[in-house]
Amino acid sequence: MQTEVEIKARIASLLKIRKELVKIGARRKGSKRIVDIYYTPAKGEKYYGKNSRLKFRIRYDGGSNKGSLEVHKISSVYEAAEYELPITDVRLVQQMLSELRFIKCVVVDKVREDYKYGRLNIVLDKVKGLGEYMEVEMMNTESKKALIAIKEFYKKIGVSEKDLIIGSSYVEMMMKFNRRKK
Repeated sequence: MQTEVEIKARIASLLKIRKELVKIGARRKGSKRIVDIYYTPAKGEKYYGKNSRLKFRIRYDGGSNKGSLEVHKISSVYEAAEYELPITDVRLVQQMLSELRFIKCVVVDKVREDYKYGRLNIVLDKVKGLGEYMEVEMMNTESKKALIAIKEFYKKIGVSEKDLIIGSSYVEMMMKFNRRKK
């Protein structure tokens, strides 16, 4: 288990942010497609919405049949404990979840670029249906210190505090997007 402190921001231009990251010396680690399929029990507590304590998902690259089964236990709008288990057969795990009466509540499909700057993990996401975002996270650090470091980083690269997204995950954003489409 790891503890993650994270703040997401809406980005007008990934190109501009890439240039800023290069300028300050952030190290690019790679790029990949990620598909997150979120599940919730058919009955009982729902694993989505602003008051949800848990997020339960399968994460994979959208092409292979390997990925991970993940649970995020939310402790605040910024902080979550993460549990992750590698899986070698995504389709089998999906079938098992269906048999256990879990329902698919949302799919988040994104292309992600990973960067590292000191102790900060930075990702640039182009999320299908939602747009362009940046997430900055710090792992296994006292949350007040991590929040200060993350907010200072955003300021350093020119991301306004008004563009920070507090307390809303891609799950909630995608569910709202899907409701508007109907």
